[in-house]
Amino acid sequence: MRKQYWFTLGAAALMSVMSLGAVAAQDKVALKIGEFVNGEITEDVGEVLYSFSGTAGTIVTLEALPDTEAPDLDPTVELRNADGETIALNDDFSYPIALVIAELPADGEYVAVVGRAGGDEGTSNGAFSLRVNEIELVGPGSTINAEVASDFDAPQLFYVMRPEATGPVTLNFSQEIGENYAGLRVLEWSSDSYPDTLASLDSTSKLSNATLTIEVEEGTFYVLQIQQTSYSFTDSVEFPVTVEIN
Repeated sequence: MRKQYWFTLGAAALMSVMSLGAVAAQDKVALKIGEFVNGEITEDVGEVLYSFSGTAGTIVTLEALPDTEAPDLDPTVELRNADGETIALNDDFSYPIALVIAELPADGEYVAVVGRAGGDEGTSNGAFSLRVNEIELVGPGSTINAEVASDFDAPQLFYVMRPEATGPVTLNFSQEIGENYAGLRVLEWSSDSYPDTLASLDSTSKLSNATLTIEVEEGTFYVLQIQQTSYSFTDSVEFPVTVEIN
């Protein structure tokens, strides 16, 4: 009878742990590279997990942002391998976005995790969007031909640079002067803090060309963030912006 009692008690404890796990996180959902998926962090669900396949040497970005109509969530985003080990994570990149950049170490399955700032001790809840992208690095000799949307809710455009040498890099920014105009920021990505801003070009309403020179470190990830600084209150349009890197 005593053995049966302890077996019953152990089974109940196991079921309790399993129940708590189901509350803390949902089962992994397969996602498609380059496409946004929607989810929600609630009082009962502190993490939402997504799975995807990757190839060694591929550079990926994970973007998590709260619902633009009700941005109640302060999101975090994390990249894990199939064994649940953390490869990279980010809490605050550029409000309200959390952004991970990483080079995949091996072929196989990976997990993208969206949660709340502060983890179990955090208090923010809300809906979010997540996108995982495989990207090509830009650098000296690259030309970025961006199509920037005038819609306020349009996703920001990110381009990632990882210099092969330490020293100066020159960025030549150009656009047509008109009703719509864009800004450019260069940020040094960090997994555990706000990014350092190396350059910021915001007031560009009458600016057609600008040249920026920044100092970079070999092997560090930098983000070129191109976004609209004017907004259309009618139909959204796209307008060209060019950045040459030398």
